[in-house]
Amino acid sequence: YLLMNDNLNFGMAVFVLAHELRHLDQMAKGIIRMEQQGRILHPHQTTLYNWFVEADANAASIDIAWRLKQAGMPEAWDAARSLPDHRADVTDAYYRAMKKTGDADAAKLAAFNTWFQDGFIETYTHQSTHSGLTKPLRENLIRQGAQVSELAQDDLTKFGSYLSDALSVDQYF
Repeated sequence: YLLMNDNLNFGMAVFVLAHELRHLDQMAKGIIRMEQQGRILHPHQTTLYNWFVEADANAASIDIAWRLKQAGMPEAWDAARSLPDHRADVTDAYYRAMKKTGDADAAKLAAFNTWFQDGFIETYTHQSTHSGLTKPLRENLIRQGAQVSELAQDDLTKFGSYLSDALSVDQYF
């Protein structure tokens, strides 16, 4: 389920919803939630993988906000630009790349890469560390047949393929 803060203005609500819908897309395509695939990763590997997932969702939501702005609905873009600190840097990276190249794929990649250069890493490292599988949940998953496993090259290849497909942004519109 998805919970949204009812104090968000319309633009921010659209921006947050775009981000969360990207997570739904990731989940539907088997990109996130390794435990749903019967696998339990080491916490450090879970953190790394979560960084990729969040960077992608941020870049996708910024891209959607830009496209809405171009269609005459600027509220989500304005909300993204108004975010404090490092979050605005990611939006600005998208904007600069779009202005320089006119290429949405390059702009999304710039936003994705900037995510790793800013304060998100600290936030999501803390979040991943403190919201991982609880011991009872882990034990239940193992009883159901889940295996403790390493993050494999195939996982990264699959995520890379997803990102390549995701760069074909016309799928949104």
